[in-house]
Amino acid sequence: MPEQLKDNLSIGRSVEQWLGPTIFPNYVTLRTLTIRKERDSTYTTSYVASTMGMKTLPMSTHSTL
Repeated sequence: MPEQLKDNLSIGRSVEQWLGPTIFPNYVTLRTLTIRKERDSTYTTSYVASTMGMKTLPMSTHSTL
């Protein structure tokens, strides 16, 4: 475990990692992972995935995400 991660968890801060998007033809899913240390010295992890719909663009239109 990297030192900065251990240091933040040891002082009670949660840490969050951006996992990047998953791109599908009509929607995009954004993902994050969070780790936090509980009072009883156990760890809780949370995975969050948020999905957004995308408009269908004509073939001649160029778009970047």
